[in-house]
Amino acid sequence: MDFSLNWKKYNINYCCCIFLQFLFLQLLLFCSSNAYDELLMLSPDKSGLRNLCIGTSNGRALVDIYSINRYTFLRKAYENCRHITGNLEISYVFKEDIENDWLLQKQENGRNNSTDVPLKPREPFYFLYHLEEIYGYLFIYNVTVDEVSLPSLRIIWGEKLLEGSAITVGSSPSLRYLNMPSLRSVVSGIVTIIDSSNLCYMMQDPTKENTDNDKTVDYREFLGDQYRERLDLKNFSDKCRAAATCSKLCREKNCFGSRPDQCQHIYRKDCQEECESRSCYKDANGISRCCDEACVGGCEGEGRGKCIACQELEEDGRCVSQCTGTQKYNRKQKINELIPKSKAKYAYEKHCLSQCPPGTLIETSSCVARCSPGFYRNAKVDPSKCIPCPERNCPRVCQFPPSGNGILNSENIHLLENCTEVEGYITIIDQSYVEISEYVEEEQFIRFELNEKPKSKIFPPLNASQLEILKSIKIITGFVSIEGSNSKNPLRPTTLSFLENLELIEGRQLFFGKYALSIFGDPELKWLGLRSLSNITHGTPEFGCWGPGPEQCVKCRKYLRDRECVDKCPEEGYFVDNSKPLICQPCDNQCKVCHGPLPTQCSICETFHIWILQNSTTNNTSNSLEYDYEEFEEDEFITTTTPKEQFAEGSWTIGAIKKCVEYCPNSKTYPLGFECRPCHDACFEGCTGPDDLVGKNGCNNCLYALRDDQGNFRCLKGDELSPSNDVCGPKNTFGEDFFLALEPPNSPTKFLCRKCRPECKRCSRDGVIEMSSDGNTQFCDCAFWRLEAAFVNNNRPTECSMDCGKGSYVLKYPNETLNGIGECRRCHPFCDIHRSCYDDGPSNCEKCAHGGIIDKNGTVQCLNACPPQLPYADEEGICQLVDREHSRRQKQIKIVGGVFLAIILLAALIGFLVYRCLIYQKKYIKEVQMHLPEIPPLDPLKVTQRPNMRRLNLIQVNELDFLPGKSTVLGQGAFGIVYAAISALDSRLNEKEMLREAGIMHSVQHEHLLPVAGICLGGGGGLKIVTLLRPLGSLLKFFEQYSSQLGSKQLMLYCYQISSAMEYLTKRAIVHRDLAARNVLVKSALHVEVTDFGLATSIIIIIIIKDYKILKTKYHMTRYQKNQERD
Repeated sequence: MDFSLNWKKYNINYCCCIFLQFLFLQLLLFCSSNAYDELLMLSPDKSGLRNLCIGTSNGRALVDIYSINRYTFLRKAYENCRHITGNLEISYVFKEDIENDWLLQKQENGRNNSTDVPLKPREPFYFLYHLEEIYGYLFIYNVTVDEVSLPSLRIIWGEKLLEGSAITVGSSPSLRYLNMPSLRSVVSGIVTIIDSSNLCYMMQDPTKENTDNDKTVDYREFLGDQYRERLDLKNFSDKCRAAATCSKLCREKNCFGSRPDQCQHIYRKDCQEECESRSCYKDANGISRCCDEACVGGCEGEGRGKCIACQELEEDGRCVSQCTGTQKYNRKQKINELIPKSKAKYAYEKHCLSQCPPGTLIETSSCVARCSPGFYRNAKVDPSKCIPCPERNCPRVCQFPPSGNGILNSENIHLLENCTEVEGYITIIDQSYVEISEYVEEEQFIRFELNEKPKSKIFPPLNASQLEILKSIKIITGFVSIEGSNSKNPLRPTTLSFLENLELIEGRQLFFGKYALSIFGDPELKWLGLRSLSNITHGTPEFGCWGPGPEQCVKCRKYLRDRECVDKCPEEGYFVDNSKPLICQPCDNQCKVCHGPLPTQCSICETFHIWILQNSTTNNTSNSLEYDYEEFEEDEFITTTTPKEQFAEGSWTIGAIKKCVEYCPNSKTYPLGFECRPCHDACFEGCTGPDDLVGKNGCNNCLYALRDDQGNFRCLKGDELSPSNDVCGPKNTFGEDFFLALEPPNSPTKFLCRKCRPECKRCSRDGVIEMSSDGNTQFCDCAFWRLEAAFVNNNRPTECSMDCGKGSYVLKYPNETLNGIGECRRCHPFCDIHRSCYDDGPSNCEKCAHGGIIDKNGTVQCLNACPPQLPYADEEGICQLVDREHSRRQKQIKIVGGVFLAIILLAALIGFLVYRCLIYQKKYIKEVQMHLPEIPPLDPLKVTQRPNMRRLNLIQVNELDFLPGKSTVLGQGAFGIVYAAISALDSRLNEKEMLREAGIMHSVQHEHLLPVAGICLGGGGGLKIVTLLRPLGSLLKFFEQYSSQLGSKQLMLYCYQISSAMEYLTKRAIVHRDLAARNVLVKSALHVEVTDFGLATSIIIIIIIKDYKILKTKYHMTRYQKNQERD
């Protein structure tokens, strides 16, 4: 019955009850019946034995108390098993469990009409008789049987240990025999036996060697020479000292019990000392041989195929360093090829398996417990495979629950934030939705002290907003358990929509050992809402619904689109698959309208389309979902050499199909409208048009190219993996006189077809050497002449030449040979290479290279060097007593040296004269500037004299040539008028003060201060000061007239001279107070003098200061003070 059809007819809670009952029935039928058969084993091998089984890690914990008994669990998990990955835990097994298991087998076989069950129970643990290896530890605890027999067990690897022990036997006083006669090696861990007092044959006296005792196990055989350090044996019964000895049929004196089948197999005692691992075997002659270094626990013969166990990996009975895997390297094509699935091998633990065990994932060529970083698994595609993450953005994998707290609550739910996969299980109980007070443990137990309450931690109740965190979960490796109660709690959700995106429950761990999904005791739950749940490893509901609404259906009546049932599929973006007609399958992202999921099955593209070879696509006619969704290789793209006219006609697309793409692949196509046109098939790394030339509207680069006369590169077809000179031959319609050359990295082509040298008809590389040194490869096929090496230097290769020129002589002319190629030979090495020779030998040279002597017959014999008695060779190569060439060179050197010396002396003389002229010119200019016209005489007789500048002269009025009012006014200052060489002060000023000022002016003597000649009283116009006349005027007017001719050097000189004058006045405690360009006279172009001391005064005056500012002095007020008074 389909409950989704009649949902509205029933009360919502009643429907939920019926639905949940139906769901649990489905899950029980699918989950519990096959849990142990599928989860804990692999398929059997050809012998009917299972190759690999999964162990447990429960330790001393009592588990599965509501499930089948422990003995039945062990039988179903390990029957006929050869290797256990993990641990073998035999705990809480009692005699009655063995009998009950026998009765259970009778009932099961009775239902199946089978007669395989014996009339009475078999020996305890008979199903472990084929066990050969344990990768973890062996744990026997609290068993009441008499014997645990593992007759085929050879290796205990100890990769996982229980408190440091690889073999642990505890709390089993009824156990008398632990029979492991074939045990050869315990690789890691110790042996611990405690509170198993009757296990006498495992007792070891620490004071004696094993060989002195004839009724116990020789631990040295499987623990090594340091076995005493790896034993922890306690609490043996005193009766063990009187226990029976080993069977007389035992080859050695060591055993696990008194029966013959309990004799210990010894393989180390007879081993040679040179065997480092003390691992050996005996050959047919009884001689002890060392086992292969890849073996562990000994061997049965020579080679890696005879090892008991392998150090690294075992594949098909042979020790290997790595498994075959899923790919192999094709050396010829230099690519990886897939190995057929029937021959592929996956690495897991110490074995190479043809399929990974349940509970593991396939990642490349290995079986892993979880995906490595950079990989993830997609529950919808294949949850058993780890695939590379897209753009290294991997979904988050979380381990839950945390240690010590197996219930989901408000304290630990944040650990599942943004998790896509949960390694573990999720359990939500009614107490998760109430406030929880939890005691805080200290030092692993709760302390209760007098009058002191234990510490506690308050967990707030879990609310609906926190449960939204679980919406990101898609995979749970364990189980999901939801438990409610009859009490009403508004915080408890009425649906499980917070798990609406959950797609897969693997059931590696089962609730109570049976259930992958358990929901019970919650009458307020209206519907489940697990709309994305499509796979429970051990069963999935076939019909019904998870709740109300079209998105909660388990199966749709018409069509399913994006997890929602609909009446019909949309016309755009979806298509109906013929193999699954009830599903609206999405089109590829590049399709607007399609008839299949591939980008080659688009009717209308979203953006661009490209034409690909039809024989390179997958079967596109069946509309099956079994497609390979990987992108097509670029080799599938059509490349063309068709003319542009055929592009317009569209005939170039015959035999191809259209594929929609997001963008045009740059390496093979170029866009033209919405179509990706193929590049020329000779182009490399893309193109911008159909031409085969590098550049605009052609190829971006070439793999092979030919350069034309205009310097353009024309791309050529050729194999990228195996470059060959055939590219430059008839394959591309060339002649035979081209060869293939590797170009520099910045060239637009990787290989270039270059023309052979004219000496060659054809060639395989640049140069004129005819043959390789080994004679196997011909580099150049000569076109005109073959030039052989000299007879005495025959190790030099033969070369091709245009003619027999200098340095060689003719052996055969072209008309004398069958192939029309002339032959010539190089002259003797003693001959000059710039001249010819007549034949082979040093006496047939036209000229000697190093020197030669004339014999009695008048023949010149060329030598490697001139003899000591004739050490010098002349220009004709004849050895002479005197070095004529050296003498001639010495004479030439002397002549050239004399001429050069004369030139140097002449140049030095000219330079000296020029230097003197320049010095004279500078001195002349300086004299002109310094010796200007003198001042007029001061005495009546007009006698030329200079004034005494060390005293202040009183000058009469009649002694002056220029009188005030009659002479030209040169300028006017703040306190007077300047005539030619006379300063007439303003009559308003006190003459006493002016005299004092004139005295101050006369007292200064500095080369850049204008000297005072004297003063004149009377004659009207007040006091007159007489100074030297400077015809060049003031610096202000000098600037105005010559500013364009003055440089920064002159300006800096003026500044320096004025500053030196001011520094001098400062040292004399005098302030000028009217320094300006108009008060500076120009004596010469390189000399200025400061004048106009009308405002000068001594610094010893009254200074009025207010608010730390100088306001005025005796004769001068600042502008600030003037403004103050004006206000």
